[in-house]
Amino acid sequence: MTKPNLRTIRQTVSGATLVTLVCLCAPLHAQTDSEDLALAERTVLGWASQRHELIVRLSSRGDRMVGGVGHAFHFEATELYRGSDGAFLERFRSGAPMGPVHPLYFSAKPPEELQAILSEPGAKASRATGLLERIGAPVFSQASGLEDARHSEAHSGWSSPKGGYAITIYSIVDFEPWEHPRRGTQFKCVLRQRAVMLDSAGAKAYELQNWLIEGEPAVLRDDAVCPQASVQPSWHEQATHWALVHTVTSPRTLQRMPEVVSGDIASLASRPAVPFVRPQRALTSHLATLPEGALRSGLQALLGFDNATAEAALQKALEADAQDLQARLGLALLASRRGDVATVRQAARTLRRGTEKDPIALAQLAAMHGAHGPLAAQVRSFLDPALRQAAGFDQLVLIADWLFDSDLGAAARVLERALAMPGAEAADPNIAHALYVAALQASGHEDRALSHIGTLAAPGLLLRTHALEMALPLLGPEEGAEAVARILFENPGNCRAYFLAGRTLGRLGQAADSYRQFAAAAACDPTLAEAHYFLGDLERLRGNKSAALAHFHDFLRVAPPRRADDMRAARHAHLEPLLKRLAHQGVVLQSAECRPIAPGAILCQGFLENTLSEPATNVELRVIRGQGRRAKVLGTQVVERIEAGQTQSFGLRLELDHVRGASLEVGRNADEKAINRTTF
Repeated sequence: MTKPNLRTIRQTVSGATLVTLVCLCAPLHAQTDSEDLALAERTVLGWASQRHELIVRLSSRGDRMVGGVGHAFHFEATELYRGSDGAFLERFRSGAPMGPVHPLYFSAKPPEELQAILSEPGAKASRATGLLERIGAPVFSQASGLEDARHSEAHSGWSSPKGGYAITIYSIVDFEPWEHPRRGTQFKCVLRQRAVMLDSAGAKAYELQNWLIEGEPAVLRDDAVCPQASVQPSWHEQATHWALVHTVTSPRTLQRMPEVVSGDIASLASRPAVPFVRPQRALTSHLATLPEGALRSGLQALLGFDNATAEAALQKALEADAQDLQARLGLALLASRRGDVATVRQAARTLRRGTEKDPIALAQLAAMHGAHGPLAAQVRSFLDPALRQAAGFDQLVLIADWLFDSDLGAAARVLERALAMPGAEAADPNIAHALYVAALQASGHEDRALSHIGTLAAPGLLLRTHALEMALPLLGPEEGAEAVARILFENPGNCRAYFLAGRTLGRLGQAADSYRQFAAAAACDPTLAEAHYFLGDLERLRGNKSAALAHFHDFLRVAPPRRADDMRAARHAHLEPLLKRLAHQGVVLQSAECRPIAPGAILCQGFLENTLSEPATNVELRVIRGQGRRAKVLGTQVVERIEAGQTQSFGLRLELDHVRGASLEVGRNADEKAINRTTF
């Protein structure tokens, strides 16, 4: 391996030094089993101070040769290993191929102790940067002595869970005419990039930096060369400093020109900012009219799915007034979210008499019944009298808003009735119309949702974001990513647009950038359930079980079951066995996929993890079709030994045409196999 030629950039901010290494060398080559790995470039970004040293991110681009065929890749996923002194080793072990599917994961080397790697003849470490390299392997980075190393592991330096801040970056490309003094009109490719800091507590998006990079002009638009630029964000948790390393690559000389922009939280006040754009609920303004106190705080927490705070505040309101109807209704709604059907039935019997002439209270009773199959038949017994007594447009929208989190179909029907009333055209499109479109979209009626948006003369930003989301499946990955970036350039406080950015970048195979956008979406709108779901899935794939469980539980908290929402129901069903698997102590099936390798032959591959402190032996894998005694075994394999705390790959060949409807079971006993069962 050729020794890399590294350029070091240092910038001191209030005692903390940002260290950036940029590799200016020729491609490096390493041998991994039967595959050749060519690393075209490396960038290491980290913070260093007298007591702390951290490498935030290391990325590698190049070509992998598999069976004599080249596949472009960009490493994203990582593994982290910790030493007893708090040091950890981060290793890239997989990538996103852009070509025929092949088992990239099987090139990963088994986990090794940090000190064992450091003691090898080919290993070398730099005290100044924590950079660690070894001949014969992909890239390693190491950080030691970190008191808050868990933040690096879970968030790769892109967000600050303690402070509620997140950094996000997006860009767009335009081709603009340019007048040459002698040659007339030509075209330039212009790249615009923006870095934004999201402040969750302050509900604001701060613009950290805007870049405009122009490419070389050309006579024809299609001949204009677009500039290449990247941004590496870094977060120093304890010092509350952030930094951006912006690198532009010259198209002529391929010289890389880094620029460092940095600051701290105190400097945000002097930067341009816009408020977050979140879904506006009619109930928000309605609850604001209540007197300040425990009842108002409890109902507002209930609306924000802060269930623990809501229960404590509503109990306090009941202590002050045992007959407080709103507090009793709020506690009954919390019981409905927990799935406590018996409590909901009891509350309905005791509260109905006092709510017969209160349409909003009747709507709350309908809402607490709507999400549960055994109670759904009673929704109309509360909803019909509520609609008969509703006094105009505003009350109908409030009724629909209470129903939105439990019964989408009922909410949509009430909103249709409200929007058909005289004077409804003067309503705020970001409240009633946006709620109606969201209900139609979530219940699978996207054609009706798009048609409704088309009837509005001036749909607001939220409605246009919903329209873009429904159009994304019709766009290519690059086209979709650019469309989302443009709506973010229009308003960087658009919370749902960050979620869409995560989806589009995921389609492009950019897992780390996708994670960053999902984290931004969750920081921007903590009630955005889908962002928590995808963050949990990405953390699971990265092996961060505790972070995955936290995000999945956040999803379940802010996304209780509701009627007519098939996607939410499918995610709840998917999470039920997955959460058991993540919490299981023993052999855990991390991932599995089956693909045809020849006519009449299927290869099932994946990873097993032993979460015990002792080796696991005789782990059986079997693919079956059917259940119970009628189950037919299609293939079996026994993994003799998985070391304590280690991950091991498996491969099972089946002489079949397909595995649709078949299940894979993994374990040492029947209970473990039930936890580790997945259906193809």
